[in-house]
Amino acid sequence: MNQKEKSESYLNGLKQKIKVLEDRRMSAQELVLGIPPSDSFALLLAKKAKMPYATLKVKRFPDNELDIQFPVEVAGRRIVLVQSLYNPNEKITELLFIARTARELGAREIVLVAPYLAYMRADKRFHEREVISARVLASILSDSVDHIITVDPISTVYTHYPIYFLSEAWLLVPTLC
Repeated sequence: MNQKEKSESYLNGLKQKIKVLEDRRMSAQELVLGIPPSDSFALLLAKKAKMPYATLKVKRFPDNELDIQFPVEVAGRRIVLVQSLYNPNEKITELLFIARTARELGAREIVLVAPYLAYMRADKRFHEREVISARVLASILSDSVDHIITVDPISTVYTHYPIYFLSEAWLLVPTLC
Protein backbone atom coordinates (compact mmCIF):
# COMPACT_ATOMS: atom_id res chain seq x y z
CA MET A 1 0.00 0.00 0.00
CA ASN A 2 1.47 3.35 -1.01
CA GLN A 3 1.39 6.54 1.07
CA LYS A 4 -1.69 7.94 -0.68
CA GLU A 5 -3.68 4.74 -0.10
CA LYS A 6 -2.58 4.67 3.55
CA SER A 7 -3.73 8.27 4.00
CA GLU A 8 -7.10 7.56 2.37
CA SER A 9 -7.53 4.43 4.48
CA TYR A 10 -6.68 6.39 7.62
CA LEU A 11 -9.14 9.19 6.70
CA ASN A 12 -11.92 6.67 5.97
CA GLY A 13 -11.28 5.06 9.35
CA LEU A 14 -11.49 8.46 11.04
CA LYS A 15 -14.75 9.25 9.22
CA GLN A 16 -16.25 5.96 10.42
CA LYS A 17 -15.18 6.65 14.00
CA ILE A 18 -16.66 10.16 13.84
CA LYS A 19 -19.93 8.73 12.52
CA VAL A 20 -20.06 6.22 15.40
CA LEU A 21 -19.45 9.04 17.90
CA GLU A 22 -22.14 11.21 16.27
CA ASP A 23 -24.59 8.29 16.35
CA ARG A 24 -23.84 7.76 20.04
CA ARG A 25 -24.27 11.46 20.74
CA MET A 26 -27.62 11.51 18.93
CA SER A 27 -28.85 8.36 20.66
CA ALA A 28 -27.78 9.83 24.01
CA GLN A 29 -30.14 12.71 23.26
CA GLU A 30 -33.08 10.33 22.72
CA LEU A 31 -34.66 7.77 25.00
CA VAL A 32 -37.53 5.33 24.65
CA LEU A 33 -39.37 4.89 27.94
CA GLY A 34 -41.59 1.87 28.30
CA ILE A 35 -44.65 2.21 30.51
CA PRO A 36 -45.96 -1.14 31.77
CA PRO A 37 -47.80 -3.04 30.32
CA SER A 38 -46.56 -1.62 26.98
CA ASP A 39 -42.90 -1.99 27.94
CA SER A 40 -42.25 -5.07 25.78
CA PHE A 41 -43.53 -3.20 22.70
CA ALA A 42 -41.41 -0.20 23.72
CA LEU A 43 -38.30 -2.38 23.94
CA LEU A 44 -38.95 -3.78 20.46
CA LEU A 45 -39.44 -0.25 19.12
CA ALA A 46 -36.19 0.93 20.76
CA LYS A 47 -34.25 -1.98 19.28
CA LYS A 48 -35.60 -1.34 15.78
CA ALA A 49 -34.88 2.39 16.08
CA LYS A 50 -31.46 1.73 17.67
CA MET A 51 -32.35 4.04 20.54
CA PRO A 52 -31.57 3.68 24.23
CA TYR A 53 -34.35 2.16 26.32
CA ALA A 54 -35.48 2.20 29.94
CA THR A 55 -38.60 1.01 31.75
CA LEU A 56 -40.31 3.39 34.13
CA LYS A 57 -40.60 2.12 37.68
CA VAL A 58 -44.30 2.10 38.51
CA LYS A 59 -45.47 0.97 41.93
CA ARG A 60 -48.79 1.25 43.68
CA PHE A 61 -49.58 2.36 47.17
CA PRO A 62 -52.17 0.35 49.15
CA ASP A 63 -54.91 2.79 48.10
CA ASN A 64 -53.90 2.19 44.43
CA GLU A 65 -52.28 5.61 43.96
CA LEU A 66 -49.25 5.62 41.68
CA ASP A 67 -45.60 5.94 42.66
CA ILE A 68 -43.60 6.54 39.46
CA GLN A 69 -39.85 6.93 39.16
CA PHE A 70 -37.68 7.69 36.16
CA PRO A 71 -34.76 5.23 36.05
CA VAL A 72 -32.43 7.56 34.10
CA GLU A 73 -31.78 11.26 33.48
CA VAL A 74 -34.20 12.86 30.99
CA ALA A 75 -32.97 16.48 30.97
CA GLY A 76 -32.20 17.72 27.46
CA ARG A 77 -33.42 14.54 25.79
CA ARG A 78 -36.20 13.68 23.36
CA ILE A 79 -38.33 11.24 25.33
CA VAL A 80 -40.46 8.69 23.50
CA LEU A 81 -43.20 7.41 25.82
CA VAL A 82 -44.80 4.16 24.71
CA GLN A 83 -48.24 3.31 26.10
CA SER A 84 -51.35 1.89 24.52
CA LEU A 85 -54.43 3.62 25.83
CA TYR A 86 -56.64 0.53 25.60
CA ASN A 87 -58.62 0.42 28.90
CA PRO A 88 -57.70 4.08 29.18
CA ASN A 89 -58.95 5.57 32.42
CA GLU A 90 -56.08 4.59 34.72
CA LYS A 91 -53.47 4.72 31.93
CA ILE A 92 -54.30 8.33 31.05
CA THR A 93 -53.66 9.47 34.62
CA GLU A 94 -50.37 7.57 34.67
CA LEU A 95 -49.35 8.97 31.27
CA LEU A 96 -50.09 12.56 32.33
CA PHE A 97 -48.04 12.17 35.52
CA ILE A 98 -45.14 10.79 33.48
CA ALA A 99 -45.28 13.35 30.64
CA ARG A 100 -45.59 16.34 32.96
CA THR A 101 -42.79 15.08 35.19
CA ALA A 102 -40.54 14.48 32.17
CA ARG A 103 -41.15 18.10 31.14
CA GLU A 104 -40.50 19.31 34.70
CA LEU A 105 -37.23 17.30 34.76
CA GLY A 106 -36.09 19.09 31.59
CA ALA A 107 -37.00 16.78 28.71
CA ARG A 108 -36.42 18.67 25.44
CA GLU A 109 -39.29 17.02 23.58
CA ILE A 110 -41.94 14.44 24.47
CA VAL A 111 -43.33 12.05 21.89
CA LEU A 112 -46.17 9.68 22.74
CA VAL A 113 -46.39 6.42 20.83
CA ALA A 114 -49.89 5.15 21.53
CA PRO A 115 -50.81 2.22 19.27
CA TYR A 116 -54.40 2.66 20.47
CA LEU A 117 -55.54 6.23 21.16
CA ALA A 118 -58.63 6.14 23.37
CA TYR A 119 -61.73 8.35 23.36
CA MET A 120 -61.41 9.46 19.74
CA ARG A 121 -64.78 7.88 18.93
CA ALA A 122 -66.76 10.70 20.53
CA ASP A 123 -65.71 13.60 18.32
CA LYS A 124 -69.12 15.26 18.32
CA ARG A 125 -72.12 15.50 20.59
CA PHE A 126 -74.64 12.78 19.72
CA HIS A 127 -77.00 13.53 22.63
CA GLU A 128 -77.79 16.75 24.44
CA ARG A 129 -75.27 17.56 27.22
CA GLU A 130 -73.01 14.66 26.21
CA VAL A 131 -69.26 14.95 26.80
CA ILE A 132 -67.15 15.24 23.66
CA SER A 133 -64.35 13.06 25.01
CA ALA A 134 -62.12 13.41 21.93
CA ARG A 135 -61.97 17.18 22.50
CA VAL A 136 -61.24 16.83 26.21
CA LEU A 137 -58.51 14.22 25.78
CA ALA A 138 -56.90 16.10 22.89
CA SER A 139 -56.75 19.24 25.03
CA ILE A 140 -55.21 17.37 27.97
CA LEU A 141 -52.65 15.55 25.84
CA SER A 142 -51.67 18.66 23.88
CA ASP A 143 -50.67 20.29 27.18
CA SER A 144 -48.45 17.32 28.02
CA VAL A 145 -46.80 15.97 24.84
CA ASP A 146 -45.33 17.51 21.71
CA HIS A 147 -46.19 14.76 19.20
CA ILE A 148 -48.35 11.66 19.05
CA ILE A 149 -47.82 8.60 16.88
CA THR A 150 -50.80 6.26 16.74
CA VAL A 151 -52.35 3.60 14.53
CA ASP A 152 -55.56 4.43 12.64
CA PRO A 153 -57.15 6.97 14.99
CA ILE A 154 -60.91 7.18 14.71
CA SER A 155 -60.78 10.97 14.74
CA THR A 156 -58.17 13.73 14.73
CA VAL A 157 -60.65 16.61 14.74
CA TYR A 158 -59.52 18.16 18.03
CA THR A 159 -55.79 17.61 18.02
CA HIS A 160 -53.76 20.77 18.49
CA TYR A 161 -50.38 19.08 18.11
CA PRO A 162 -48.70 17.13 15.35
CA ILE A 163 -50.27 13.68 15.16
CA TYR A 164 -48.81 11.01 12.93
CA PHE A 165 -50.85 7.96 12.20
CA LEU A 166 -50.07 4.71 10.55
CA SER A 167 -52.31 2.11 9.02
CA GLU A 168 -52.29 -1.12 11.01
CA ALA A 169 -51.02 -2.75 7.81
CA TRP A 170 -47.48 -1.72 8.76
CA LEU A 171 -47.72 -4.15 11.68
CA LEU A 172 -47.94 -6.99 9.20
CA VAL A 173 -44.62 -6.19 7.58
CA PRO A 174 -42.11 -8.65 9.09
CA THR A 175 -39.18 -6.25 8.93
CA LEU A 176 -40.98 -3.74 11.15
CA CYS A 177 -42.34 -6.19 13.67
